[in-house]
Amino acid sequence: MRKIIGQLLCIVCLAAFFVHAEDVPETALPTVPEQPRKLGGQGPTLAVETDPDYRNALVGSATVGAALDTQGYTFTNAGGGTSSSSDVRFFAQPSIALRQTRSHTVWTLAYTPGISFSQHDLENTQYTQNASGQLTWTPSRRFLLNLRQDYSLSTNPFETVGRVPILPDLGGYFGPNYNAVIPSSKRTSMVSNADVTYRLTARTALGFTGGFQKFDYGFLSGGPTAPLTNSETISGSAFLSIVLSRRQTAGIQATYTDIYNYGSLPSRTQVPAVLLFDDIQLTTHTTLNVYGGPGYARSSITVLPGFPRVPQKQWQPVYGATLAWNGVRNALNVQLSRRTTGGGGLMGTSETTTGSAAFRSRLTRRWNSELRFSASNQDQIDVLGPNPTFRTYWVGGALTRDVGRHFAVRFDGSWVRQTGDGLGYVPGDHELFQVTLDFHFLKPMGR
Repeated sequence: MRKIIGQLLCIVCLAAFFVHAEDVPETALPTVPEQPRKLGGQGPTLAVETDPDYRNALVGSATVGAALDTQGYTFTNAGGGTSSSSDVRFFAQPSIALRQTRSHTVWTLAYTPGISFSQHDLENTQYTQNASGQLTWTPSRRFLLNLRQDYSLSTNPFETVGRVPILPDLGGYFGPNYNAVIPSSKRTSMVSNADVTYRLTARTALGFTGGFQKFDYGFLSGGPTAPLTNSETISGSAFLSIVLSRRQTAGIQATYTDIYNYGSLPSRTQVPAVLLFDDIQLTTHTTLNVYGGPGYARSSITVLPGFPRVPQKQWQPVYGATLAWNGVRNALNVQLSRRTTGGGGLMGTSETTTGSAAFRSRLTRRWNSELRFSASNQDQIDVLGPNPTFRTYWVGGALTRDVGRHFAVRFDGSWVRQTGDGLGYVPGDHELFQVTLDFHFLKPMGR
């Protein structure tokens, strides 16, 4: 505990030291190496063209605030079961990120710790350690290498791996799925992504991707006793993309996903798929990406401990679409996907259908707003008999007031509904209301 608090204090002091750093005028989005289109492990960025230029910068913040969660406190009742009640938590979450851009290399490092205390018990703390790094290397006009590593250790049920400054959130076809808000749990997550691309001609590119994900779950003392499912996912693909016109790029991508679930009844699911994708630049600020194709899920299932695994096979449709609009003052992302994923701790391998929408707007010079919605349905496939299901619905919004160059006040609200059938444990619903004071800075670093 002392070590975590010490790290937080160091970053807060660093933010205070740089708070009078040179101001950077608002510019267009930074120029990054143009990458051939493909299915990857990152989601679209909800950025506007008036965002600061992060090409060579040290970016940091120190946030403090209070949050009310209507089902945030879990305790053991007199009968030995668990119950939940509302909880007010007081938190601090600094962050720091550094990006350097050179002629052939762009690298980014980011770190976001956090800690919060409950009104019911000061010893009931939640903590977060999020760290990420990314490297893009273009030694020539034909060759591109991109690497990204994300790590998270958290007991905050609303925290997700990859949520760090500057870098895009993890997502896309190879991204992890975070669906459940699981209280009183400790989650360790590691996500690795790599891809290499070679331009055969000015219009044609060939490439390969690889990824690894590991998720370990465990309940804390005083929380529910139903077991959560740990998992590992290995993925890879080969793709060929062709520029059809100035506004359209199409291609084909052969993918492979291997999902391992560990627990009392372990399983393994292998999912090869062949997908066609099309990326269309509808306007200067709007891009539409669609993909689809057949997938073949092969599961080996443990029905009883000590007995041979039972095979199960099925064809599945795989598809998705993303619409991204990044304007001068507004941004919109709409996503839809159906794919095979891990169970997010609550179940084994699942056929997951997810839809989401996010909108951001600079209302005035000092006021900013954000709205988000997501819905997800998971059907477990590595079982015999009735398929367990889990569904989540999330609606949230935020309003931010820039009080000065380095200080802002933010108001957040979220509504979460979670339902399931055939599961050993279904986490409850949440309403979350939060007020945050944000001290931030941006300092140019290098050329």
